[in-house]
Amino acid sequence: SYGASKAIPTQEIALYLEDEIHLNSDAKLNIGGRLVTYFQKDDRFVFLEPRISFNKKVNNRYAFKASYT
Repeated sequence: SYGASKAIPTQEIALYLEDEIHLNSDAKLNIGGRLVTYFQKDDRFVFLEPRISFNKKVNNRYAFKASYT
């Protein structure tokens, strides 16, 4: 029927690590990653999700920020 779904029991375990590196007084780099594992019956799925961000203070009013997740 419409909208009916079968629930699939799963378990998820995640580990997140990061490091913040101060390049100088106005710039910092944040590097990290998330490792996720899903368990479903006899199957196991592992995913790595890298993350990086850069933050640069331009002056007292503005900053530049770029990130990838």
